Amino acid sequence: MDAVATLDEPERVALEGQALPVAQAVSTAKFDRRLRVLREGLAPESIVARHVRAVADRRVDCAPAQDGMAWLSAYLPVAEAAAIHHRVTEAAISLRASGDPRAP
Repeated sequence: MDAVATLDEPERVALEGQALPVAQAVSTAKFDRRLRVLREGLAPESIVARHVRAVADRRVDCAPAQDGMAWLSAYLPVAEAAAIHHRVTEAAISLRASGDPRAP
């Protein structure tokens, strides 16, 4: 669970104690929101500091799949991920417009 990834063990235990009763009482979407609030209350480290650490962990992974295919995934800052997604989408649209039968 992402909410506990940067917490130390005592903070994780405290979060679990606070989160379990909430999990039993609300929908998944509401639980996600409440969990973030609980997490910030236990470890209110700056989002900027967490982002700096997360950027240091960025990576791209390629995993083989069946039929000669592969999954390509990336853990990136949101602006870079959005730019890549936009560029790939534009390339697919251009290929489709030029008659490439492989384009979706």
